[in-house]
Amino acid sequence: MRLTLDSLLVLDAINRAGSFAAAAEQLFRVPSAVSYTIHKLEQDLGVAIFDRSGHRAKLTDAGLRLLEDGRELLRMAEAIECRVKETGAGVESRLSIVVADVLPRATIYSLLRAFHEVPSHSPTQLQVTMSSQASCWDALKGGRADLAIGAPEPNPRDAALGTQELGEVELSLAMPCAHPLARSHEPLPSPISPAYRLIRQAQWPYADRTAGMIENDVIVDGYDSQLEAIRQGLGVGFVPACLVADDVGAGVLVTKEVTGAPRLHLTVAWRSARVGHGLSWLLERLRDRSLRAQLVSRVE
Repeated sequence: MRLTLDSLLVLDAINRAGSFAAAAEQLFRVPSAVSYTIHKLEQDLGVAIFDRSGHRAKLTDAGLRLLEDGRELLRMAEAIECRVKETGAGVESRLSIVVADVLPRATIYSLLRAFHEVPSHSPTQLQVTMSSQASCWDALKGGRADLAIGAPEPNPRDAALGTQELGEVELSLAMPCAHPLARSHEPLPSPISPAYRLIRQAQWPYADRTAGMIENDVIVDGYDSQLEAIRQGLGVGFVPACLVADDVGAGVLVTKEVTGAPRLHLTVAWRSARVGHGLSWLLERLRDRSLRAQLVSRVE
């Protein structure tokens, strides 16, 4: 093969640095070595990669295409190198974690601080994303996450994914203080009358309204959006009490108990092929009953 990773690395460096000389400095090479690499690449491929007719060399159309596709090859090579190193050492170079927005962030980051306090975890870079519950499974199945904390049941029963129970979150019905239901006695009957618009998420855990899917329900993408819609008087919605505590304390919202209120059944899920020392440590900690109690309002 005439195309080498080194030649692509040199081409990428020239484009990022802006000149052959600057690229040579970044790569700790002499400028003549950089020029030779590009000249040899052009000769081997039989195309001009740079247009040298002007004051400054510019990439040709063929050079731009080579740069774009070459960067993808470099990313793939880097990923392969990381996986090989991980296999040899048993320690992940990076872990991507998606966390459902229903969970308290302070507890999650306390867990991750404890992760980095373990000396053997120092080489592992953590990439943490807060996401709506509905996105957790997609992130895992699409390879964008190695671990999901707070993914909703039911799970997709994918053989490539491992799962373990996290716990159960009880939900309260939240509404503005001026809403008609705010003056009602508790517990409210279930199901909630279709006369009251529900603000809900696409991941629908509320079996008592699934028949017919009430037409005036408003579907949002996460708890931040759901709470803001409720604050603005767009409707009422079932939310974890911990997420509305400040609004209730400030007199902005009211929460009501509902007979047979829905509950969220949450799980921890991971890509089975990516289990190294770091992920194993996190999974073991997430089995701890006291930690699970901090993450969810009720653990069976």
